[in-house]
Amino acid sequence: MRSKHYSTLKTATKHPKSIHERVVWKEDKILLVQENDGRWALPGGWMDITETVSSNAEKELFEEAGVVGKADRIIAIHDHHRHNAVNQIFTIIKIFVECHYINGEFKLNSETIGMDFFDMDHLPTLNDGKTTYEQIELCWRAHKDESFKIEFD
Repeated sequence: MRSKHYSTLKTATKHPKSIHERVVWKEDKILLVQENDGRWALPGGWMDITETVSSNAEKELFEEAGVVGKADRIIAIHDHHRHNAVNQIFTIIKIFVECHYINGEFKLNSETIGMDFFDMDHLPTLNDGKTTYEQIELCWRAHKDESFKIEFD
């Protein structure tokens, strides 16, 4: 006999889930948030049903980092399974949204314990299940090239 959760799991694995990664630069330094395990990642989170890509990016940026920003452009759409170390039972599509920094002050929350801006030559230990050095490099290339074309796969 199958568990009553079988049909929910079966449905969840059929349809991709969307995560948005917020890419914010300040004086050519990238914003990262420190997670509860001490490792760092781009601010990111699940797409809420009632949100658009830009509104979700701006909302989550404030919730995780305390930063007010304006979503400017999509720079990449990645299949999580191809680019990150942690495998999930369902497909995750990661949308990297570059946001213009307006202002901000970190407030302790349930998801992150800190935030900071990092020079590309001095990146901290990343949570590669969420953010890889290659993804940060991709963000840097997009930041430096206004004609950068969206990378997707």
